[in-house]
Amino acid sequence: MKPLSIKATEKTPGVLFHKNLGVFIISGASITENSIAFYESLIHWLKEYSLSPNHETTLICFLDCFNSSSIKALLLVFRELMELQKTGHAVSVNWYYERDNSSKHDLGNSLKDILDIPFHLICKEAIYTSDLTPHYMVG
Repeated sequence: MKPLSIKATEKTPGVLFHKNLGVFIISGASITENSIAFYESLIHWLKEYSLSPNHETTLICFLDCFNSSSIKALLLVFRELMELQKTGHAVSVNWYYERDNSSKHDLGNSLKDILDIPFHLICKEAIYTSDLTPHYMVG
């Protein structure tokens, strides 16, 4: 399966969905007015991926900023992951936030409460000490 790679813009996040890695990344700003149109390609890719998924799948979200339209679109992405989990595959989300950004942390907590998949809140400063950090950054 061909990876999905989308370069970040001022209003849309960078995306790297790579089946062989089992790690999917959304990184950057997500403040476009028509978020559903942007996220449709991600949802389509995930639907195709779910036909022959890895045993484990992790979505990493490094969103710098977002709007309500983006959150609604992200919920559709999370829904695809929940459907994948229902087929017996391990799925998780890593939601990164900055220590001084309570709204991003609070949103992560809210998403964790409503989603039926493992959802990990990770303080963004922690990624700078990880040897894997350069491999996960998209931009």
